[in-house]
Formats: sequence, C-alpha cells, structure tokens
Amino acid sequence: MMKLSGFRQRGGAAISIFGAIFLIIGLGIGLFFAKGLFDWMGARSWAPTEARLIAVNLRSNRSSDSATTYEVEAEYEYDWNGQRLLSSRVDLYSGADNLGDYHHDLYRRLNRAFRAGEPVTAWVDPEKPSRVVLERSMRWERLGFGMLFPLAF
Repeated sequence: MMKLSGFRQRGGAAISIFGAIFLIIGLGIGLFFAKGLFDWMGARSWAPTEARLIAVNLRSNRSSDSATTYEVEAEYEYDWNGQRLLSSRVDLYSGADNLGDYHHDLYRRLNRAFRAGEPVTAWVDPEKPSRVVLERSMRWERLGFGMLFPLAF
C-alpha cells in the first residue's frame, strides 16, 4: 500500500509541475497582449503634435501555413519643444497580425496623407518625447485574441 501511495504523490507532483509550466506560459502570453491595454491607458494623456510623413509602407508576411500577416511601417518627423525628432513607431503594438482590417485601414489613411503632403497627428509622451505614435487607439480584437491563450493554457 505504501508503494502505491508514494507513486501517486510523485505522479501528482509531475502533473502539478507540468500544469504550472502551462499556467506560466499562458499567463506570459496573456500579459504580452495585455500590455497593449496598459499602453493605451497611458497614451490617452499624450499630447498631440503635427508630424510629417517621410515614408509609408504596408508590409505583408506570408508564413508556411499560408496565413498572411500585415504591419504598417512609417517614418515621420515631428517637432517637440523646438527639437525636430524622427520616429518609425506607428502604433502601440509590436509585430504583424491579420486580425480585422486594422492595418489596411491605417495604411490607407497614412498613405493618403503622405501622397497629398498633408501632416498627420502624432501622439507624444510629454515625459519621454521619444515615445510617440501615429495611432493610439485600443485594438480590442487583438486584446481579446490574446486573452484566449491564458484561458486555453
């Protein structure tokens, strides 16, 4: 009887360790996606300034499983406290994805302004002016997608 009890304890510990690893992975992925929520909350107090687009591109990546992801790339300059600064950060999120029409819509808007030579609004963190974005909206579908991982793991 004792040997069987010891076996169950060791098996239970292995399952607990295995479960903890999955929990940590799921929470880590969830936190990665939740970072967008925290960045969005902080960016709501950022100051608007006029920016001049230097380049705009919609980059597409096709993976081996035929899924195509998109990411808007842009270079722009803006003035902050008498300094001319350059940036290439477009939004609050890093990386490409294929969730909805976000990247296509943003590209169309920025490319239209670029071709017309019109300025766009950049949002600057007054405490750290190198932190700047052209789009500071919350991408709820990306947050929702990211929250599937903690639930699954």
